[in-house]
This record gives sequence, C-alpha cells and structure tokens, in this order.
Amino acid sequence: TWPGHHLQIAYAQRIRDAHPLMQLIFNSGYVEGWARYAENLSEEAGLYHTEYAKLQRRAWPARGMVVDPGIHAFGWTREQAIAFIMEAGRDNEQTAGNLVDRIAAIPGQLTAYDSGAQEFFALRREAEATLGNKFDIRAFHDAVLGNGTIPLPMLREVTRRWLAAQQSVP
Repeated sequence: TWPGHHLQIAYAQRIRDAHPLMQLIFNSGYVEGWARYAENLSEEAGLYHTEYAKLQRRAWPARGMVVDPGIHAFGWTREQAIAFIMEAGRDNEQTAGNLVDRIAAIPGQLTAYDSGAQEFFALRREAEATLGNKFDIRAFHDAVLGNGTIPLPMLREVTRRWLAAQQSVP
C-alpha cells in the first residue's frame, strides 16, 4: 500500500553506497511484497474497523492473480479478462480494461504481490522463532528494508545474516 511504498522507498533512498543500477531496478516481488506485508501490519495494529475493509484489502490483487495466468497461460482474451474482473462488481469496464492492459504488459507483476508478501511473512516468522523474546519488529524492518529493492533470494540471505548477528548479541 502507499504508506508501505513510502517507507520502503525512503529507506532505499538513504543507501549512499548502493550501486547506481539500484536506483533503476524495480523488483515487484520485493516492492509489492513489502506493500502487502505493510497492509497486514495495519491490520495487526487494529486500523481496520470492519471485516469488509479487511476483505477489500485482499480482493484487489486476488483478481489480478487469476487474470494474469488466465491471459498468459490459458489464452484468455482481453474481453474474457475484463468480464472476469467486472463480475466482482467493483470495477467498471474502463477500469477493468486498464487493469487487463497492465497485466498483459507486465506479466507476473500482480502475482508478485502475494508471493513477495509470503517471503516477508516467512522471514518474520523465522526471525520470531529464532530470536524469541529478543525479537524486535523495528530492528527486523530495518534489516529487511536496509538494502533497498533486492531480489527475494538475496533478501532471504541478508535477513539470515542479520539473524545470525542478532543471535551473537547478548
């Protein structure tokens, strides 16, 4: 979500010795995964006041996760994809068409939302289990955001190195 993107981008811009290419690279799994993870933090903090709001938060990328393979793997036409999105009753034909065009132009981008988030959730569970009562969510967030937009396997490696360092701290 936007607050999640804002924080993630602000962290990335603080990195002074990053390779210049890092300013140009966009990794959907990391960026959108962090945003989905951040949305969940809002839920954990009790910021959603209705079950409807929680469901709506999950519904938008879910449609894209169906349409993306529909178009790229199962041969859906643009019209079929638009009809599927409109069936949910949230989007008009223009909005649905725009989403379908986005999905067609950037394969896998919408499926990266939840697949990326699952990596952040898994790393957090691993950190909580490893550190127990020494787990500090702020330090964890510093660790996963501190290297900029990196591929998910690299994120796992960086986070595990951070975990190892945390274990050696008394």
